[in-house]
Amino acid sequence: MQGKTSKPRAVRRGGGTAMLSRWYRVLRNVAKKLWFTVAIYCVVGIVTALSALVLEPLIPSHISSKIGSDAVDRILGILASSM
Repeated sequence: MQGKTSKPRAVRRGGGTAMLSRWYRVLRNVAKKLWFTVAIYCVVGIVTALSALVLEPLIPSHISSKIGSDAVDRILGILASSM
């Protein structure tokens, strides 16, 4: 067995670990891009809007009278000024 070099452990196991680290590296590089962050926000916004449609029957109708538009306006103002 002298003269032979040993292969890295990932290659001896069929390359599964090396392939996983390659995909991890590619995913990490994509996640650093600006468009990826924007796309995630878009997906979260779409999921939120669709979940509002599904959950609408579960919310009582008298809630809107208790929470007025002034309260929502104040909350949105606070959020906007904190950004």
